[in-house]
Amino acid sequence: MNINLTCSYVRNFFLVLLCLGFLIFFAGIQVVPDASKWHTQLYLLEFLPALALFFLSFVHTKLYVRSIYVKLLLFLFAYLLLSELINQSGDALKEFKQMLLIFLFSFSIFYLIDKFGYEKVFFPSIVIACLFALISIVQFFFENKSLDAVRFIGNGVLSNPLLSSHYFGSLCVLTLGTLFCAKDRKVRFVLLGCVIIFLLCSLLTKSRTTMVGLLGVVVIYIYLIIMDKKSAYLKWVALIITLFILFFILFGDEIISRGVSLRPDIWSASIDLIINKPLFGYGGNAGFEVFISKVSTSFYDPHNIHLAFAYHYGLIGLLFWISLLGVLSIACLRSRNLLINYIGLPLLVYGAIAGLTEGGNIVGRPKEVWFLTWFPISIAIGLLVVAGKNSKKLVNQNG
Repeated sequence: MNINLTCSYVRNFFLVLLCLGFLIFFAGIQVVPDASKWHTQLYLLEFLPALALFFLSFVHTKLYVRSIYVKLLLFLFAYLLLSELINQSGDALKEFKQMLLIFLFSFSIFYLIDKFGYEKVFFPSIVIACLFALISIVQFFFENKSLDAVRFIGNGVLSNPLLSSHYFGSLCVLTLGTLFCAKDRKVRFVLLGCVIIFLLCSLLTKSRTTMVGLLGVVVIYIYLIIMDKKSAYLKWVALIITLFILFFILFGDEIISRGVSLRPDIWSASIDLIINKPLFGYGGNAGFEVFISKVSTSFYDPHNIHLAFAYHYGLIGLLFWISLLGVLSIACLRSRNLLINYIGLPLLVYGAIAGLTEGGNIVGRPKEVWFLTWFPISIAIGLLVVAGKNSKKLVNQNG
């Protein structure tokens, strides 16, 4: 029996599973009825195949782990585990398993992009996710005659408007970047429709977190377009701004009337807790609780991803976290690859800005907040590593 041929069949088998698993993560979150079943399917179809391919595809594994960006990610994880061991806030083995899931997810994104190319992986995924979103919107409009007092959630695992906004906002940014990079006219029209659907879903959640993140992304796109002198793309940015303005005309009073939802009070109380243990934090499994006397209510996360990092892992952990985001963002900004410029960078910016007003402990099983954190990071790393490999090939051929 040909061993190489057998290994090839095994790799292809796991690759098929991985493709299905990614689709379940990307679009199945709108279909699978609850988080427990979603996680089970991801373990079987996303993480297990990724682990198998990590050991079976030596060439891909070697390329991936040699990347400086992956080393930074692993260095961050090593520190987080150290913080957990120092604080002994819970089960360190559980924390390690959760980080392993994040690592395998990142590797799976890289593997799929390298194997098939970005557009072949994400274009069909975007279209399928958009169809599910369209069904949710139609149901929402049929079930609610007045939109003033209700907020859009969606179906499947999506459970509340704020968490749904993380998902739909991230998909909106991803799809818009894909639209900028698409060359086929028909593909661009399909993607434009998908952008409008995802943007509508994001706005109907009435989450100010997503609106702030998307406005930051628009600023990044305008900068990239001006620097690249791609004035033709300004019409799409103008379309987004027009939709924002129209939405605020319709629902602005309700959004403004909600004020700042006690965010400054929660952040202030969170900072007081961080000051008590500034270096290594309280540990990844440590509980969080602040009591806001103004409303006589306790809150159980800092409503800020970056403050959550500082609380659980200390200022050192926050420094490593910001360093990872900063290095990836600078690398994306300096790259001459359009996919990295228009997809990798805006996703990182969206996640970082939206995370300023929402989020708790983010080292855990897959959930909506992953679309603000590990999803953008994984796509940026995947695009950068694949682009680096291709540039080295070009150098070798020319050399």
